Amino acid sequence: MKVSQPPSIQRLCSECETEVQRQPKKPEDEEMLQMKSGSEGTPELTSDLQDRISRIQQTGGQPLDAEVRDFFEPRFGHSFSQVKVHHDEQAAEVADGINARAFTIGQNIVFNTGQYDPRSTTGKHLLAHELTHVIQQGKASKQPTQSQPSHIQRTLGDGHDLASPRFSKLLDLEAAYDNETIIREGSTGRSVQAIQQSLYDIGIRLPNFGADGDFGRETKAAVKTFQRRNPPLVDDGEVGPLTMAVLDARFPTPTLPPAADLAAPWSKDCVRSVLCPWSPHTIDVLRTRITLKSFDNIFWTDERWDGAAWMPDIFPGGGYNTGSEIGVLNSSCEAMSETLYHEVLHAEQPRTHRTTQARESYAYRIGEEFSIAMGLGGRSDLRTTDAEGREFADRTKVDTFVASEYPSVAAGGGGDEIIGKAATHGHVIVQRPNGSTYTRPAVVGEKVPGPITLVNEVVHPRTGWTCP
Repeated sequence: MKVSQPPSIQRLCSECETEVQRQPKKPEDEEMLQMKSGSEGTPELTSDLQDRISRIQQTGGQPLDAEVRDFFEPRFGHSFSQVKVHHDEQAAEVADGINARAFTIGQNIVFNTGQYDPRSTTGKHLLAHELTHVIQQGKASKQPTQSQPSHIQRTLGDGHDLASPRFSKLLDLEAAYDNETIIREGSTGRSVQAIQQSLYDIGIRLPNFGADGDFGRETKAAVKTFQRRNPPLVDDGEVGPLTMAVLDARFPTPTLPPAADLAAPWSKDCVRSVLCPWSPHTIDVLRTRITLKSFDNIFWTDERWDGAAWMPDIFPGGGYNTGSEIGVLNSSCEAMSETLYHEVLHAEQPRTHRTTQARESYAYRIGEEFSIAMGLGGRSDLRTTDAEGREFADRTKVDTFVASEYPSVAAGGGGDEIIGKAATHGHVIVQRPNGSTYTRPAVVGEKVPGPITLVNEVVHPRTGWTCP
């Protein structure tokens, strides 16, 4: 359930070195190889090998054929038009000289004997790995020169940054994209939450914990599902540069309807145009299991304790959810899109959310993250801007808002919920998480839930809730 807020519903290189990246003969032994003396387990790059690698950069090679580019470019969101592959005898000798199945230098990928096989599953995995290194060493559309050796770019604004508003400027994700870290089981924070929410939005459910910012077994399983759906990703349940690249490409900067259309009264077509590109799952839930009703007015007549008496306290509603039915206040296309996203979050509420505070805080916070990344209006009073200039839903602000506005939330928080007035004047009935109840004096400002009023009900058929 969300609160209405007029006028619309809101829910809610040093000069002497060039880096070479390689895929070793044993994949688990991968490491970065640089043009300097070798260390234990890494063959030393002799001056002869360095010269031969330089010659490979300058001459020969073949561009990726159209079929291979058509397969990989949409998955990475990058052009590989300048990439050249080398798989002749000379290339094999150099790759063998550094004990590699393949290695990447700038936009040149060098393969050992028999390793270039882009139409086999194994060959695709190897090529995908090397294309990741191409991206890391500079955008594939920029051709490096000898005077500017290729190297991994590691900072925001370096030309190798995440493009999607869902992920950009989240430093852990930028680092994963740059192959500097791996987001995996045990990782926490807003970066993990962004991954979890993006998986939810394309229908990969996290039924127990949702987008909670903690990378546990449930999230690992969800990431593996995404990877299996997007070959040639390897389903290891970890978010590294390749998985991050595919996620980034899946959520390009959205193209919203014109401002006049967003401000106009809602229609299915307009709402679909907002939600389908990034959250087809929301539309799918509306189509498959939700009875949708709209109203010209929704409000609850709650009561607030003022210290001496129970006073009427009207709660203006933007919508409600029963699990199988969603009711919404007629509003603009933009507001309705945000409302429906919020209410479907309730319909898909993680099982561990057992209190009004937990349920509503989650829906407001995750809904607001969606609005921010999409460029929708949302609620500015629930947002904060971080050091990178990225807005985010502030958990403290959201929790405070829910505690102040929603009945059932007991003063001081906790897991207990107010469920009604007790027989004794000025007392409330409170329910514990285990279902047992007790009574106590009401605290000034606490509210008890009252009856709902619905004006001009319209039931909307499920037909039409589809995405292209």
